[in-house]
Amino acid sequence: MGAIAKASLEAHGFECFLAHDDLQVSEEWKDRILAELRQTDVFVTLLSRAFVSSKWCAQEVGVIVSRPDVLIVPFSLDGTNPYGFISHLQGIRVRDEVHLAVILEEVLFRRRPRLMIPKQIEKMRAAGSFRGAEAVVKPLVPHFAQFSNDEVNAFASAAADNSEVWDASLCRSNYIPHFVRINGARIAPTQAADLKAVIEDLDLPQGDA
Repeated sequence: MGAIAKASLEAHGFECFLAHDDLQVSEEWKDRILAELRQTDVFVTLLSRAFVSSKWCAQEVGVIVSRPDVLIVPFSLDGTNPYGFISHLQGIRVRDEVHLAVILEEVLFRRRPRLMIPKQIEKMRAAGSFRGAEAVVKPLVPHFAQFSNDEVNAFASAAADNSEVWDASLCRSNYIPHFVRINGARIAPTQAADLKAVIEDLDLPQGDA
């Protein structure tokens, strides 16, 4: 499951560290782990009976809770609940690898939108198929109202520049019009004109295109 959590984060553009995978032969592993704990933004725990019995896991949690800015995501593999320094957090038991990846994405969008939204927009810009474009844009839809001005215009630019996005059925008929209804007044004239050029029936605010 650790590899799945890592892969899910990397798919969103995060740099990840998983000790069993990333430590090099002869590397000073304690120093490397401490360095990673001191700079991480997100800490995913895979709680289990083995986790509880590990002295190292407990010490890693101790380091992390000294950094209140870190998002701690407690998953349970066997029903083990958050305990000790993280007993105040709500955990969730994951059914399988797909469930873990879905929940992790939901938590990151809800708790760290400023990290997730720009990364998802870049994935959208690189989408290589209609279905792929729809899959990448869909998680952004509930967060349109939270977009910063920079994110609004990055989204508009990415949508206009990639035909796999603006010509995908759901994007063209649903996602992009919904985005414009919410954020149309904040789209810069250049980005608005580009969107209008590829989606002629898009209802943009007067004077923006």
